[in-house]
Amino acid sequence: MLQVEELKEIPIFQSFRLIAGAEGLGHTIANTTRLEYELDPDAFHVFHRGDFILTSLFFAKDAPELILQSFEALLDREVAAIAVKTIFYQELPEEVIRFAEQKKLPLFLFDDISMEDIIVAVDEVMKTKEAYLSDERLLEDFLNPHPETRVVDFARKLCGFVYGRYFVACLSPVREDRNSEAVFNRLSYRRGERKGDPQIRLVKYGSRMVLIYNFLAEQDIEPYRAAEVWLQGISENIREYRCGLSEIHTDLIRFDTALEQALTANAAARFRGSLCERYRDIDIYQFLLPLLEDKTVIAEYRRVVRTLQEYDSRYHSELFRTLQVYVKHHGKISAAAEELYQHANTIRYRLQKAEELIQTEYFYETMFLVMHLYELQTL
Repeated sequence: MLQVEELKEIPIFQSFRLIAGAEGLGHTIANTTRLEYELDPDAFHVFHRGDFILTSLFFAKDAPELILQSFEALLDREVAAIAVKTIFYQELPEEVIRFAEQKKLPLFLFDDISMEDIIVAVDEVMKTKEAYLSDERLLEDFLNPHPETRVVDFARKLCGFVYGRYFVACLSPVREDRNSEAVFNRLSYRRGERKGDPQIRLVKYGSRMVLIYNFLAEQDIEPYRAAEVWLQGISENIREYRCGLSEIHTDLIRFDTALEQALTANAAARFRGSLCERYRDIDIYQFLLPLLEDKTVIAEYRRVVRTLQEYDSRYHSELFRTLQVYVKHHGKISAAAEELYQHANTIRYRLQKAEELIQTEYFYETMFLVMHLYELQTL
């Protein structure tokens, strides 16, 4: 299934002009078909919900009133969108445009493009999209708890070519309005241009992309450079993405570890605002980021945050802010007092009050975890 708005990512649609029905761009395309000769509204039973209709309006070339009648019949069939080739009509009647706008029916005009080429392009993208969505479901299933015995079978099923050495990269867009689905649709149309990368496997994962790079043991591959080159192939500006890299592995039994390393490094890159992070270089975040997936840890973290913030709200105090600065300065009271423009004794009093509220034997260690998890929740 393909949404109408996703068509713009396919090069053949770059010259299409949307003239009405922008509110319906979220409609799902199930099939692409032509309308050329149907004059009798009763014959419209051949069209179905989700059809993307291509037409030159040949049947209405001498009777423009038939255009609106045909569009009304098509809407009754719940088609996804209509595209008119400008052979007989360079512009459409105003009542037709008003109808499409009111009914949220996307209506396009296009010029010198073969309808057969359009049908083939949409069909190819839909088939490829279904394939990568299937891979995505496979990946999501694998990232759930699983027995170790499944790792090798999964790696072979997903990649098919894993041998020698490999690393995994996780790529995510900086802007939330960009997503990997649009990139995959564009790449699927250009897939013939990627034949020179037989050792690369790309899998969609939510709004992110997982890149599996496989190479022979004797090859000298620098993961950052390899990922950078690949990114340049999908984006004019590689800084539109954040990249996380796993370590290089040789054993298929470590494939799940490589995936987790790439996802964690990507989260660190997004948090730090850096272009790329290697798993081996993210230090404490190797331990902190996985905690965001632990429901028990997150429940306790939220309890502590709620306790502190409720106290601040009730007594107009600044315990939470004080603890943030205290952790930022690695537990140094004098440095925290200087940043907050407070006397050191005031900071000590606030820390004592917070310790009474939280009731933990390892106060600084607990606050270190809580404050860092609080910051990471912004991811």
